[in-house]
Amino acid sequence: MAATARDLMTSPVHGVPPETTISEAHAQLSRSRHGAIPIVVAERPVGLALANDIERADRHGLGDRPVGEIAIEALVVTPEAPLDAVIAGLAPPGIGRVLVVEDERLVGYIARSDLVDYLYGASSPGSAEGIPARHGRRQLDAAALLMDRWEAGNLALLREIGQAAGDRPLFLVGGAVRDLLLERPSYDLDLMALGDGIAVAYRLQKHVGGKLTIHEPFGTATLELPDGRRLDVATARSERYESPGALPDTRPGALLADLERRDFTINAMAMRVDPASWARIVDPFGGMADLAAGSLRTLHNLSVLEDPARLVRGVRFERQLGFRLERTTEHFARYLLSTGRLDGIGGERIRLELKKLLALAGPEASVGRLADLDGLRLISSELARSGPAVSGAGALAALGRVDDVLALANTAWTPAGEQQDSCRANGQALVADAGVVRFRVALAVLLSRIGAGARQAAAEALHLAGREARAVLVAAERGGALARRLEDLGDVRPSQRYEALRPELLETLVMATAIAPEARTELVLEHLRSRHLRLTGLDGHWLQAQGLPPGPELGHILTQTLAAVLDGQVLGPEAERAFALQRVRERTQADPPAR
Repeated sequence: MAATARDLMTSPVHGVPPETTISEAHAQLSRSRHGAIPIVVAERPVGLALANDIERADRHGLGDRPVGEIAIEALVVTPEAPLDAVIAGLAPPGIGRVLVVEDERLVGYIARSDLVDYLYGASSPGSAEGIPARHGRRQLDAAALLMDRWEAGNLALLREIGQAAGDRPLFLVGGAVRDLLLERPSYDLDLMALGDGIAVAYRLQKHVGGKLTIHEPFGTATLELPDGRRLDVATARSERYESPGALPDTRPGALLADLERRDFTINAMAMRVDPASWARIVDPFGGMADLAAGSLRTLHNLSVLEDPARLVRGVRFERQLGFRLERTTEHFARYLLSTGRLDGIGGERIRLELKKLLALAGPEASVGRLADLDGLRLISSELARSGPAVSGAGALAALGRVDDVLALANTAWTPAGEQQDSCRANGQALVADAGVVRFRVALAVLLSRIGAGARQAAAEALHLAGREARAVLVAAERGGALARRLEDLGDVRPSQRYEALRPELLETLVMATAIAPEARTELVLEHLRSRHLRLTGLDGHWLQAQGLPPGPELGHILTQTLAAVLDGQVLGPEAERAFALQRVRERTQADPPAR
């Protein structure tokens, strides 16, 4: 007789009402062998709370909240459901648990391990996917994909690395595996070894050469090859976060534990590179299915609570890959943000992820999506309260113009007409590092919507320091006012505009230009060009040779001469010198030397 859900299920099984606190549910789970607890209303199941989510929520200070808030929808079958239906429900990328319901009453519970025990006995391991291999997904021919999609030199290096590993399992992990399957090859060689990654790194160095740097406390090593390429080798490890956003406590672990600590399923795949299992892909959490669906799904529902930078990274992946946060992942991200536990948490990882996100063209789309997810509260709780203003048309329009301003400013230039003979200009871009400026200006636009104290707190939380902190905070404070002031600067001489704008930082100028009407864009570009101009007919040494002693008057005459050039009154080196000499004579006549 064919097996049914009744043959596999654990019964009886008891659930808890949704208003049960997370701490109470945690205590009940500790007395149970189950990996989840059903949520029931009058014996009718309405959801399922996973043990890992309950433990994490209790550890991170959410123990007094209702367990129903972290419950997810559960797959429900009847006791007579056939084995194939149960297998389909337990296979990745699902949660690996099924509730058995009869007459709307909870009567049983089936976990993925129950299926493995039933089919193969309790001592038989499942495959990497957690489902017996004969019921698993078809294994991709990754070796053929490598041959087809990887550049020959990088593929040869990967094979050489595998040969050096010998009989030890060695895995390529992270973005390289994901991008291989997406047909957008990347060659970030992040390697993961079982056991002792540092020992493997020494073997690789002996085989392929290069300079080896060991990071003993983390069980990792970096190998810089003679041709400049870099290998990162890590020991497989598990991790535990003691507080939101904190650095995790890591320790050596198994393959699945290492993959489970990653951000999204599409980054939680590994590929064997050692000869024994060359190019075998390990996909325990349904990453390939999520790649096919264009879905970004976290490895557990409280992932964003432990590392809030994952939300910012998710928005970046949405924009880079054209993917979308999976429905349950987005739901829990919004829920965790709504608790207030992550308000203003900042941190270096969030700052680095923001830099990567805002390095993408179109910062208005990035900020708009982050605001839609309520993720701006990671920077400051004040941004959460002023969210509609921050994500409104005005702020996003300003961010949208940042790229246009930078593109105009980064066009190579030379002074026009006869001014070209009068001043030196090297044709360089006016903004040296557009990516850095884009990040600072976008952050300044956001912080300009909140008070000075909150701005300072946000900068400190994000670990902004030195020149970067000053650039962001000054632009946030002055950018809006300068944008309004540009209206009045259109009717004055170029030299007056130069003097008015000269004290402003580059980030303040770019922010003001993005906010101001487009008609005023050329005023700031003119000023940026003026910053690159240098007199060709004279300098301080020449003035001293004409009898002018060192001192403030020397600099004043140089400034006057440059102003005359900017206003088009003096053109060419000879005219510069004649103008300056006249200023020297005027100065001498006004202050004749003592006898």
